[in-house]
Amino acid sequence: MKTHPTPKPGLADWFRKLVQKWRPAPIQLKLPPPAIKRPQGGPAPEEPLPGNYYLLEIFLEITLGGVTYLAQPKRPLRDMGKTPPVIVWGTSLHFSFPNPAMPRMRWSDDPKNGVSRQLITSPEDLLGAEGLFGGRKYHFEKILQVTQHQVVYSLLCAENQSRLAYALPREQLRPDQPSRKAVN
Repeated sequence: MKTHPTPKPGLADWFRKLVQKWRPAPIQLKLPPPAIKRPQGGPAPEEPLPGNYYLLEIFLEITLGGVTYLAQPKRPLRDMGKTPPVIVWGTSLHFSFPNPAMPRMRWSDDPKNGVSRQLITSPEDLLGAEGLFGGRKYHFEKILQVTQHQVVYSLLCAENQSRLAYALPREQLRPDQPSRKAVN
């Protein structure tokens, strides 16, 4: 077995000493850690984004008064343009307009407490209505947001405590209005 010759120790030591002459010794500072200034009383804690809301990118088909309507999936967004920031419910652009190619799932009414058993004259009339969606039982838990054109509802699955947010157009929640239109 052939061994490689080791460099002469004198040359390596001479080079190390030469480099150390050019490099100054490191400066060591012994400063106390900076003091953290906390405001007195502090700002109010931020409102957390609502928890347990899942986004299913599927339209929900709900039948009201014999006419089927599409509910849009929604997700929470923090509107930083407001002071203080507020939670608004938004949807992705491709779910903003009904398209027959987009996935849909039918809301199956509960025979006793379903949407079809409710007399709907205002957005609040849907609260408590129950039905099946995706093989799980949901009920309209609360209204999350009311805008000029839609009402965003929280759908709660009591089985696993998960929630979905869906919006229905306001026009379909006022049956006395002649402009009630179905979505194809």
